[in-house]
Amino acid sequence: MLDCAAYSGHAALVSELLARGADPRSGDQLGWTPLHAAARQANPAIVALIADAGANVNARLTPRVEYDSDAGEYLAGGGEAATPLMGAARASISVEVVRVLLSRGADVAATDRNGETAEDEARDADIVSLLTDVRTAGSWKRYVGAWRVQLLLLQRLCSTGRAFPVAALGQDCSRRTPSIEDLEATSGCKVTRTQKRAPPTDATEEGPTDALMARLVVLPPPMVGKVAGYWRTARDPLY
Repeated sequence: MLDCAAYSGHAALVSELLARGADPRSGDQLGWTPLHAAARQANPAIVALIADAGANVNARLTPRVEYDSDAGEYLAGGGEAATPLMGAARASISVEVVRVLLSRGADVAATDRNGETAEDEARDADIVSLLTDVRTAGSWKRYVGAWRVQLLLLQRLCSTGRAFPVAALGQDCSRRTPSIEDLEATSGCKVTRTQKRAPPTDATEEGPTDALMARLVVLPPPMVGKVAGYWRTARDPLY
């Protein structure tokens, strides 16, 4: 029932079944689990529900054995993607489903019997880009933490006089992962190699991020890291 509810996209039913003891790790003889079913749909909330209930996010399907009449022997057959992440990548319906799986520990480097990864299975450019970025970063934790490292660097530059708060340069509210240059443009801090401070700016020109950066400058780096850990970024999943 959990498998059917997940595949059909009924989040309320999935939640109720889990509350009543449905096993999120259950699978059939080939290893197909409710998470495999959920990963192929465009409902990240269901994927999150099943994964958070204890499902194995790296559960693997066992290749079916098929008889090759031409070769006269039994061969591993079937074209199903091995893991839920590979299934989500192949379906290429929802980037958020892929993000949820990665955030719950899905192995981006896992391969199927042909040596292909989720990145190889993906059909959507945004999903390919996401998987490539996570693989390049080395782990999901490093991928989502990249902007926080940049913030700590900017805070360090401020504290040593190589950066200084200035008037906010814009109200860019787009949800994307910033670089140092992005942080300059959106936080009201200008990175510089000189020790010279900027002249005082008119108070009416200062935005809320200026006050925030001014406070971050006086905080020790470990504290800044803890504060930053509570902020949601463009890379954090919505579920």
